[in-house]
Amino acid sequence: MKGKTIVLTTHYLEEADNLADKIMVMNAGKIVADAAPDDIHNEVSGTIVRCQTSVLQDVLRKLSSVGTVSMSGRFSELRTTLVNQTLTELLGLDPKLSDLSVSQPKLEDIFSELTASAPSEKGQIK
Repeated sequence: MKGKTIVLTTHYLEEADNLADKIMVMNAGKIVADAAPDDIHNEVSGTIVRCQTSVLQDVLRKLSSVGTVSMSGRFSELRTTLVNQTLTELLGLDPKLSDLSVSQPKLEDIFSELTASAPSEKGQIK
């Protein structure tokens, strides 16, 4: 459909990721992302490592290339830019680590990151 624009508003970010040629994300009335889905995914670097571990969050934060650490129930979630190095260090600290998964951030993860703080000129994706 050349020359046509359809505006879709949704809270189902997977749907937006699959359907849209362009995505706009707003935070507190300011546009913090305005780009193609692939461009938004490429702008937010890192891989998500999710696992059950006995290693404390403070120690996880000090691992090489780990940007953020959060807890989701009994799972630790780490965002890392060098996943192999992080996994090697993590397994060295906790050989009994369990329920390990490694994935790329979904649009929902990226949305949470983009809207986690007050909007500013810095860090906008366009």
